[in-house]
Amino acid sequence: MDVLVTIDEKSSPHRVTNSEDLGLVIRQASDEARSRRLLNVIFIEVPERHIMGMVVGGEDSALTFTYDHRDPPYLESVGPQSGTDPVLTCYVSYMHHTELPRSCVISYQEALRAVDEFASSGKLPDSIQWAET
Repeated sequence: MDVLVTIDEKSSPHRVTNSEDLGLVIRQASDEARSRRLLNVIFIEVPERHIMGMVVGGEDSALTFTYDHRDPPYLESVGPQSGTDPVLTCYVSYMHHTELPRSCVISYQEALRAVDEFASSGKLPDSIQWAET
């Protein structure tokens, strides 16, 4: 494992080389988001240059996936609920407001497992379902 985790675009990414450190960085990011009372989106980039976004700071999460070419298809996690409402309001770098549909909300634990799978394999995790955005 050799990934870069970006918590805030104003800070340098954290280089992570094992699952334990990845969990620690994500936990710290989640704690910071909770202290700010905002959900934040962090980004995990693998050497293959694919990027996964993860919502941190709450009991629920959502994931996004962008391939290395940065062109469509763009993917989001698929959760148990359908529809858009109520949206999951979060921020990128604590500044850029974004809303994700309720249909992409999954548990924080599911998100952690999928991120670990992604960081270890460099590929789109198959531990959760995905939909094109």
